[in-house]
Amino acid sequence: MVKEEESKGESPWRLGFHLDHPASLPYFLQKTTFKGRVFMTHATKAIYKLLLTDYVKVSKVSVEDILFDEHDINKSMDKIEVIDFHKTVDVNDIKFWCYMACHVLGLAMFIVDIAGV
Repeated sequence: MVKEEESKGESPWRLGFHLDHPASLPYFLQKTTFKGRVFMTHATKAIYKLLLTDYVKVSKVSVEDILFDEHDINKSMDKIEVIDFHKTVDVNDIKFWCYMACHVLGLAMFIVDIAGV
C-alpha cells in the first residue's frame, strides 16, 4: 500500500538490498503515482538489479499475480540516483549523507539533518 504522502511525491526511506527491502521498488516506482527521488549507493543499485531480476526468474508466482516483471525493474533503474559515501544530498531542505555500514557491500548508514537537527 502506498501512503498518502508518498503518492504526493515525498521521499520514502528504503534501506538495504536484501530482498525484503527493495522488492517493493519496481512496483512502487512503476505502478503508483510516486514522483519522488530514490537514492542508493553504486553497489546497492547494481545488486538491486541482479537480485530482483533473479527473483522474477525463479518466482513460482503466476504471470497474473506477479507484482512486477523485468521490464519494471529496468525502468526503475532509470529512476534510481546513486549517492557516494560522505556526499551530502539536499532534498527539500532535508540533508543526508551516508557512511559505509561495513558488513555488506554497498550497505550504508544514513545521517539525516532536518532543520539542523
